[in-house]
Amino acid sequence: VAMHSGVAAVMTELAEDPKWKDVIVAVASCCDVPTWARELLGKFEFGDSERKKLSEIISVCEIHGGSKQGHFREIAGATGCDFEEMIFFDNEEYNCENVSRIGVTSVHCPRGVTERVWREAVEAFPQSGEVIRCR
Repeated sequence: VAMHSGVAAVMTELAEDPKWKDVIVAVASCCDVPTWARELLGKFEFGDSERKKLSEIISVCEIHGGSKQGHFREIAGATGCDFEEMIFFDNEEYNCENVSRIGVTSVHCPRGVTERVWREAVEAFPQSGEVIRCR
């Protein structure tokens, strides 16, 4: 299992750049083996100056069956964040469309979260209820 290089750069930025210190990072995922997915979060490390496990960067982890909207409702309940304050990245367009219907800014990135996708999405945020399409 490997992490996309863009995700590594983004997680390093989230872990180290003081401008992100108050940002809540959450995971919303459906998978067949949630326990394995959670285990993997403890295997990846990020950071140039001080290494942090991905599980230490993520504040809320919703990995289980159900809809993406359900995941986001649970994240909102756990964090107190409004949907309009959230940004969601996914390679599946239908997930982005689904989540945008409840007011989340969604980023469709069919080739994964690259550094370019991250920068474009952060610059465009917020676009509540919209899907930002990155190619």
